[in-house]
Amino acid sequence: MRKKIGELKSIWQYPVKSMAGGRISQGTFTKDGLRGDRMWTPWDEMKQELVGAKQFRKILQLRATYTYPNDIAARPAVDIHFPDQMVVASDAPYLSELLSAFVGHPLSLRLKSDEKDFYLKNEESTGMRELRQRLGMPASDTMKNFATFPIPLSLRLKKYATLPGVLHDVYPIHFLTTNTLDWLAKQHPRGDFDVRRFRPTFLIDTLSELGDYPESQWQKAYLEIGDTLIQVGAPTIRCAMPAQAQVGLARDVEVAKAIQFTAGQFVGSYGKLVEAGRIAEGDEVIYRSASKIWQMQAKLARKLREPIVTSIAKLEFRSAKKIKRGSAEATLNSSGFDAFKVVDVKDECDGIKSFYLKGSNFYSFLPGQHLILALQIPNQKQAVYRAYSISNFDPESKTYRISVKREGGDALVSNYLHDEVRTGSRLYLKRPKGQFFLHPQEERPIALISMGVGITPFMSMLEYAQRTKRKAKISLFYVCQNAGRHPFNDEIKAVCEQANVETHTWYSRPEESDRDFQAQGRIDIESIKGMVDSKNSLFYLCGTAAFMQSMYRSLTDWGVQSKDIRYEHFGKSVPLDVDADELEKATYKVHFSGSDLEANWSNSAGNLLELAESCGLQPDFGCRYGICDACRVNLKAGSVVYDDSLPQKDSDKSLLLCCAIPTSDLVIEL
Repeated sequence: MRKKIGELKSIWQYPVKSMAGGRISQGTFTKDGLRGDRMWTPWDEMKQELVGAKQFRKILQLRATYTYPNDIAARPAVDIHFPDQMVVASDAPYLSELLSAFVGHPLSLRLKSDEKDFYLKNEESTGMRELRQRLGMPASDTMKNFATFPIPLSLRLKKYATLPGVLHDVYPIHFLTTNTLDWLAKQHPRGDFDVRRFRPTFLIDTLSELGDYPESQWQKAYLEIGDTLIQVGAPTIRCAMPAQAQVGLARDVEVAKAIQFTAGQFVGSYGKLVEAGRIAEGDEVIYRSASKIWQMQAKLARKLREPIVTSIAKLEFRSAKKIKRGSAEATLNSSGFDAFKVVDVKDECDGIKSFYLKGSNFYSFLPGQHLILALQIPNQKQAVYRAYSISNFDPESKTYRISVKREGGDALVSNYLHDEVRTGSRLYLKRPKGQFFLHPQEERPIALISMGVGITPFMSMLEYAQRTKRKAKISLFYVCQNAGRHPFNDEIKAVCEQANVETHTWYSRPEESDRDFQAQGRIDIESIKGMVDSKNSLFYLCGTAAFMQSMYRSLTDWGVQSKDIRYEHFGKSVPLDVDADELEKATYKVHFSGSDLEANWSNSAGNLLELAESCGLQPDFGCRYGICDACRVNLKAGSVVYDDSLPQKDSDKSLLLCCAIPTSDLVIEL
């Protein structure tokens, strides 16, 4: 049977795997798929394997375009578009640092290779547990949908991140029909089923009489489009990724529910080229049915494979439950922490010490970012986690410096670092992260405003400005008690002599002998006005929450736009533009009892899963929408509610990290 089923509505090209691409009017198709599609991939610098949005969902919020769209074959350079409108070329020396900062993990960008080993998975990535997590499935899922793939293909996908030589996940073509999108929208009218969410190669505008999800019935059939002949493969297994926030599209739980419950995780179909050629928008799509024997073989093969796949999945699930926890060091290593040796300790001033750290896995970073430390403190059942800004910028020496204030009293971590950590001690660090940094492409003047130990990230920025001979002016506004409490004074003087930096220092309690300050008291906005142009400058704040709140209001009252004010909270906290009267309503303290870690949650600070991850913890998760139950943890104190759009999840003894909304302070067993 041969009949017209519709017309080609749109063609989509994605220069970088998992990043948004763009619509094209026509394209050339070969056995490897659409020419120019997925020529680059994000690369995990820790695991040394190619990755995508299933591992790091924030990649979905990036868009890639070809620098030379008319000469892709010879010059496949790309430009990466970030959400803040910044565009960075693939050959920029700092692109890896920017990608890593944005995603929160060491990433780089690599062009696809002819080498087979390039596509190998890291051994840690080959298990069913990680695959379930990537696809948003609960740990107990039987994985029966994978029976749609031939066993040899499944075995190759267990070994390789993608099939060697290409960067698409399984088949070279993934397509959708308008009937399928309309069907999902009818079942979930509140959802936004924009075709861009599903990243298809092309969309077919199908005839209404074909019914709901027609492509699911076309396995082994053929599509004639333009000059090409395409054989339809298995239905496309979808995870919760299409429901995540991406370029031009907001996070949408209705899309996640539609994929999971209405579509049973199948949306669209795969395909492969039988005859190469060109296709264009508006081309007729002709359907040629497969022989009945082929159709029967495909159905029978799936039925035969299903018990094999589900048995393997169940066996691995049971085995995983029996695995005992390893040593504390092995546990930290498996969570992404590396051992670093303390090579020097220096007193910066009264109450502040710097620790110089060196290890085998030094990750580059952007000036202003921070590290997460995992400390094994005596008499503590588990490692204790804290975040500290990197207070130097010295990539050549491959040495990190953190500068820690002794908080006094019963402050567990700062007292331990000051009293017990010496040269030769070993600490565990997680790679640099954070969105508080000086952007390498930023050319505007900047103002750094801080108090006390809040100056630490600014030391990294100042050293970076000195090393790169930054032309735009930097103004440093700083307040501390007196000369005895003034860290990095000599370093700052040296930077001022070599870079375009000016300083204004306040001492709140100066001694008679103190000389290195310009004013007594606190930082005042009038002094800042006299040194900085409010309309053209970028402002960075670091200090106590009260200090930053006060400075934020002073700056906005002056006329500085909120987008030009950057600040840092360790452990997500309340945004500085929250009104003081709403402060108590907007935030709750969350204590992770297993790690003696406390952070602030607010309505605009993300969910509890993201809060835990921002603190260095690595909870189990799956769909991240409250559907799969993978992120459930014990609730030791406090109360939560869930959004009305989710299935009922009420419990007074546990919660789902990805979607529970606190109604009080919480103590979570994690």
